[in-house]
Amino acid sequence: MTATAQSPRLPELLAALQPERIGPADPDVALADQPAGDFAVLAWLDDLQANQAGYTADLAAELLAGWDSITPRQVHARLQDGSSAAADGSELAGTRRLLQAEIDQGVETGAQLSVYHQGRVFDLACGQNGTGQPLAVDSYVPWTCSSKPLGALALAQCWEAAGIELDTPVAAVLPDFAGGGKQAIRVRDLLGHTTGLPDPALTIEATGVVITGWEDIDALIWSTICAAPAVRPPGVAMEYNPVTNWFVLDRLLNTLNGGRSGDSYRSLIAELGLAACLGFPEVPEEQRVTIGTLEHQQTGLQQMQLASALPLPGIGVWGAMRELRVVGEVLLAQGRHGETRLVSAPGIEALTATHWPGTPGRDICDTDFPYGLGVMTQPAILGRRCSVRTFGHAGGNSSALVVDPAADLVVAAYWNGRLDDARTFARRFALVRALHADLGLDTPAG
Repeated sequence: MTATAQSPRLPELLAALQPERIGPADPDVALADQPAGDFAVLAWLDDLQANQAGYTADLAAELLAGWDSITPRQVHARLQDGSSAAADGSELAGTRRLLQAEIDQGVETGAQLSVYHQGRVFDLACGQNGTGQPLAVDSYVPWTCSSKPLGALALAQCWEAAGIELDTPVAAVLPDFAGGGKQAIRVRDLLGHTTGLPDPALTIEATGVVITGWEDIDALIWSTICAAPAVRPPGVAMEYNPVTNWFVLDRLLNTLNGGRSGDSYRSLIAELGLAACLGFPEVPEEQRVTIGTLEHQQTGLQQMQLASALPLPGIGVWGAMRELRVVGEVLLAQGRHGETRLVSAPGIEALTATHWPGTPGRDICDTDFPYGLGVMTQPAILGRRCSVRTFGHAGGNSSALVVDPAADLVVAAYWNGRLDDARTFARRFALVRALHADLGLDTPAG
C-alpha cells in the first residue's frame, strides 16, 4: 500500500471515526475521549499511517505523548505539515526512527528490540536504562507477563508426558486449592484465565505476618489463594489473572515433577540455554534497567516493580529481549529448539489457538480479550498489520512478544516506560507498522 502525499480534508479524515450507531467524531475532542472508542481510534491511526505520507515517526511519537490532549483536528494539521523521511539504507531504519522519536518525546527512556524474520535476526537497543547508562542489547529488562508462554510450554511438556490432562481438576493434584468453590477449576482454566477467580494475590493482607524470606512470601501467597472464593463457575468468563494462575500452575507442575517454587520456569530457562533469571537480577545497575513511567501510571508502576522483583513464574522473569525472542522462535518452530523437540506440533497448535474470543467492546479491557492457553491471540491485541494467525503475549504495559507464522516473524520488544492501556496498544501497533514497512511485509490489517 502506497502512502499519498496529499492529506484529505478534515471531514473525510473523520469519516472512519464515525462507525454506525455511534455518535459522530468530534474534531476538537482528544483521541482518548472519542465516542467511537479505543479500538476505532487505533484502527484509524493504522489506516492513516498506511495511506498518508505525512504520518511520520515523529507524529506517531507525538500522539503517544499527547494522547489525552491531541485532537483529530491537530492530527489533520500535522499530516499536512509532515513529510516522509528519506530512507537511510540502514537495517530497520524506520523502526529505529520511531523508537528514537518516542524517546525524544519522553514516552520511554530507552527501548530494546529483537526480531527474527525468515532466517535473519536483528537486535537493537537505543536510549538509556533509566539511570543515565546506555541501554544495551544484552541489558536485563523485566519480561513481566510476556514470560507467560514459558509456563505454557512447561505445562505442554508435562501434558504430553501424560503427567496431566487439560481437564484435570487442579484440586486433584493440589487438594488445598479446593476451598471456596474452586474444586471444579481445571488446568485449562488456569492457562486460559477462566477460573472465575479474580486475582487474590493482588489483594494480599500481610499485616502481622512475619516475613523473613521468599519462603514466607510463597506460603502467604498460597494460603491467600487457597482461602479465596471463586465468584463464578469456571469456563464461563475470562478474568485475566497476572499472578495467581501461573503461581498455581508452577506449584502444580512442581508437585508432579518434583521441585521447589519457580522450578518449572528455571528448568525450561536452562533447557533453552538462556541467561534470563527468575526474580530481580543480581547484576550491576548499568547492566539492567530501572523501570520508569509517565506520572499518571505511578500506581501501576509500583505494582509492576514489586511483582517483577519477586521470583514469581509468569511475571518475575528478567533477561534480554533476544532471549524472549528465542521463546517465540520455539513457538514459531512448532515446539522445536534447534534439533531438540520440546513440545509436539499439535501441542503448540493447542496452545496458540484462540480458546476465548474476548467479549466485544469499543474500548480496551485489560481482563477480557482473545486468548489461547498461555498466549494472547489475534491482531486486535498484538498489532493490526499482523495476520490472523498471530499470537504472543504482552506484559507490564512495557513489553511484548509477537509471533506471526504467516510472515515467519518473531518480535520481542521492551520499552522502558510504562503507559496506560490505550497508549500501550498504540505504541505496540506503531512498532508493528514500522517493522512491516522495514521488512517489506504487506500483510493486510486484521
